[in-house]
Amino acid sequence: MQFVKGGVLALGLITASGAAMAGNWVRDEGETSIGATVSYARANQFWDKNRTLVTSACGTHENIGLGLNAEYGLSYHYTMIAQAGLHQVSCGPNRVGGLGDVALGVRGRIDSMTNGKAWEVKLIVPGGYDAALPLRLGYGEVGLEAGAYFGPPFDAYDEDPYKPGYFPKLDSYWEYGGFTRVWTGAPAPEIAGHVRWKHALTDTWKVGPGANLHWTFGRGQPQFANLFGNRLAYTRSLKLGVEFSTLIGPRTSFHITPEATVWGENATKALALSVGFTKAFK
Repeated sequence: MQFVKGGVLALGLITASGAAMAGNWVRDEGETSIGATVSYARANQFWDKNRTLVTSACGTHENIGLGLNAEYGLSYHYTMIAQAGLHQVSCGPNRVGGLGDVALGVRGRIDSMTNGKAWEVKLIVPGGYDAALPLRLGYGEVGLEAGAYFGPPFDAYDEDPYKPGYFPKLDSYWEYGGFTRVWTGAPAPEIAGHVRWKHALTDTWKVGPGANLHWTFGRGQPQFANLFGNRLAYTRSLKLGVEFSTLIGPRTSFHITPEATVWGENATKALALSVGFTKAFK
């Protein structure tokens, strides 16, 4: 039962410490963007180290989160990024809540002549939670993340991409990207990537089915200690979801995204829903 119990912690640790929000758009100089996303994830089964689906030993595992994101355009080339998340994670009778990891970083243009393609570098630090607790809100380690993200070029948009009724001129387009993340301690290095196809439903609504892959290296190597003393807590998973997004006001967008984990290794079989908004202004 060691691996059956140990794998239960993956939902809380990975979801709380975060697939951080990322973007392919560099803000104009002096432009500010703020965003918030409320999320809920629930699971009572998981895939063990042999990728066999089993029932969680502690019952239902839940994660309620509030993700916060702020961006500021430093110049034509660079945007500053700040991200944080509040979470309440439970696994049967075990429960913990508070501030998870905090990320600070910079986004820059890959192509100096156009927007829509960007790189990111972020420093991840624990948000003050007790890393010695058996159920925690992150790895309790300092991390470094580097990635690249791609979407439609600038000329695919209206002249003012934030006006009411804003919508890319393209009926359909792709967004994709990925990152690698390393830590000062356990866990082993991670990689993650996503791809999403967006399509116009109306002048203002778009739908975006997509996939997210997360992969921790170091299978079989010691990781962090968890609730059941099992240190083999790496995780690998594939999630499928559909994003519905629209404009709800000047420079203000709204999105709702249902998502399901469809494959995993030492990962929970979770269903999740997130709802959020982003507001940009100068």
